[in-house]
Amino acid sequence: MNQSCRAFPPFIEEPRVVETTENTATIRWRTNINAYAGILYSEATAYSASSTNPYTDELSQATTKEKEHTITLVGLKPNTTYHFMVRSFSLPQVVGRSQDMTFTTKAAKVSARVINVKNTSFTVVWNTETPASTIVEYKNMRTGEIQRKIDNNRKLDHDVLVDRLIPATGYEVSVFGYTEGGNLIEGGMPITITTSRDVIAPKISNFKVDGALVPGRTDRIQTVITWTTDEASDSTIYYQEGSGAVTEFANKTAITDTLTQNHTILLSSLKPGTIYQMKVESVDAAGNKGTFGPRTIITPQKGESIFDVIFKNFEETFKFLRGAGQ
Repeated sequence: MNQSCRAFPPFIEEPRVVETTENTATIRWRTNINAYAGILYSEATAYSASSTNPYTDELSQATTKEKEHTITLVGLKPNTTYHFMVRSFSLPQVVGRSQDMTFTTKAAKVSARVINVKNTSFTVVWNTETPASTIVEYKNMRTGEIQRKIDNNRKLDHDVLVDRLIPATGYEVSVFGYTEGGNLIEGGMPITITTSRDVIAPKISNFKVDGALVPGRTDRIQTVITWTTDEASDSTIYYQEGSGAVTEFANKTAITDTLTQNHTILLSSLKPGTIYQMKVESVDAAGNKGTFGPRTIITPQKGESIFDVIFKNFEETFKFLRGAGQ
């Protein structure tokens, strides 16, 4: 055959994997002449580059010669890497081939559950067949604000506490993660939940009063009142001089712009050697109010030490030492 009559294989542009799903892959390429098309492919674990035929499967499209070629492989495994090579020919004996290439199918969607829904938190759990990172995305349905919790440690069992939420509020929750190879694992449709309404008042404990004379003054006591609550709330103390029954306190000091579980209020105008009654109050973000008291305390006399004050307050308020001595 003369050189001028020799047939040349079609020129193949580099193939593109234009779409993958859990079980399919669509591959597209062009040739310089009208030609038939086919794909050789194999799972990465079964691919053998040194074999005469390194691929285990083939799909051909030999009904129409075209320049634009699109073939969709079906019946693939999720989250699996495949090797493939495309082929095009106009004459059976003259075949153009691409280089070996790879693609990875998408991972199967996971089914997540939201459990332990409380007024300011909930927990999201799901499992993956392949170790993957953990990402929870949650959207406040009222404000549209979107936040994420991310754990880049790859694992099979995923358990995420989402906290610091707003009570009685709807949230849209989505989960996903990435395998070591960077493959995305997604959840199904977003889950919609509503946090419960907070109707429980803060529980107050560890009420404590410490006082000492103000340096340079003999007529004023510096008194520190502390207490704790089981949830974040504001801080208010009511107090007045005297030991009689109190229906409404004459004095009040409040810190309402900060919610905390550890409360501290400083009073610097109390008189030494004087009986006071005190009551503390804490209100949480939902408006639930917790109170403690009233309690009777005695401020230190001039020259008394902090130990003397604590001892006297303990005896006066709880009557413990006096009762033990009887």
